[in-house]
Amino acid sequence: MEDAVYAAYATGLLHICVVAVVMTPFLWLAAWTGRKPSLTPAGWKLLLAAAAIYLISIVVLHLPRVGFFAGLMWNWQNKILLFALLCVLVSVWPRVRSAVGFTRPAPHWWFPVTAIPLGAFALQLFVGPVATVPVTTETFLFQAIVPGLDEELLFRGVLFALLMMAVSAARDSWSPQTVWVVAATSLLFGIAHGVSVDHAFTVVVEPGAIFFTGVTGAILGWVRVHTRSLWPAILVHNGINLALVASAAVLQ
Repeated sequence: MEDAVYAAYATGLLHICVVAVVMTPFLWLAAWTGRKPSLTPAGWKLLLAAAAIYLISIVVLHLPRVGFFAGLMWNWQNKILLFALLCVLVSVWPRVRSAVGFTRPAPHWWFPVTAIPLGAFALQLFVGPVATVPVTTETFLFQAIVPGLDEELLFRGVLFALLMMAVSAARDSWSPQTVWVVAATSLLFGIAHGVSVDHAFTVVVEPGAIFFTGVTGAILGWVRVHTRSLWPAILVHNGINLALVASAAVLQ
């Protein structure tokens, strides 16, 4: 267990360092373009809080599964646990609660929620599934319910809110700072799915996973800003995952 926890810490720290190195120059560029400081007075504290929350989240996702959950194919236990912990965090942090996106979406929110998963399904029928997944009842249930909950609350919810406050981006509207936040969370989303440190402390990189999940993260970031709510991003996320499973089932 200790090796898994240390590997998870190393993975999280690696992700944070890569995003910091890649995105810092673009933060300065966004500040110069918007004619405003790079960070708010409390910006560094908010960035450190975001890094700590992300690091803890990675460790939670790598906790050993026990009992009933140990026999399941997918990581129900830790993803539900992470979602619950993030909900507690949001409930006790008023500033984040007001910015996380648990609000009524803008009009016509249903269009991206419908069009994007259908587009993902059609694209994968044409070019093939972007990843290999087992076509089982558990897979359908898991992808329909779980990933959009913990991942969206983390990436397009808590981290998005903290970064927006750190760079003083106007809430729910596009600006150079908002573009930077979407890009940073999308890069982190891609790296989270495609870069890891194993138990032997070897770095494992999957370029295809980084690219496809990074692009997906950018789409979900656009949905989050465009609809002014986290709910459509959750629905689109699970819809895209279901499109993957459905296309795999059709093409079997």
